[in-house]
Amino acid sequence: VVQAASASGRAEAWVTTAMRREVARVSLDDTLETVQQLMAEQRAPVVAVYEGEQFAGLLTVDELQAAFARGAARQRQGQAAT
Repeated sequence: VVQAASASGRAEAWVTTAMRREVARVSLDDTLETVQQLMAEQRAPVVAVYEGEQFAGLLTVDELQAAFARGAARQRQGQAAT
């Protein structure tokens, strides 16, 4: 956003020029794979997570990738132990 404002020669940039108005919504009951697919389809770097109608938090693509990496590491550790 800062770079875009600088490049345009404007001294001010407003949040509304950079923000997303529509954020994908997922449930706490959704699998990580389902959320990953949704984020890829919508090119969404973040999703809003709900438990029913109650907002639970945000999940970013970086957090999702980290969760997959942790799962893969646990799986490798489990295979090495057997």
